[in-house]
Amino acid sequence: MNKELLKYYILQYDKTQKNLAEAMGISASTLNAKINNYRGAEFTEPELRFIMERYRLDVDEFNRIFFSDIVS
Repeated sequence: MNKELLKYYILQYDKTQKNLAEAMGISASTLNAKINNYRGAEFTEPELRFIMERYRLDVDEFNRIFFSDIVS
């Protein structure tokens, strides 16, 4: 996952991870764990869909964020 690109979108649209977490109905610490893949935490399919729709990501940009080979 390209977490720096995801953080860019969070900053542009939600300003903070806490705001995105609240919109998703999860805690800020849970969102942070998912972004950083802490202890294997991963986004669920509905969460990925939510982010894609919230940030109006096209398929290419979505793939650049979540299926990138970039190691942050």
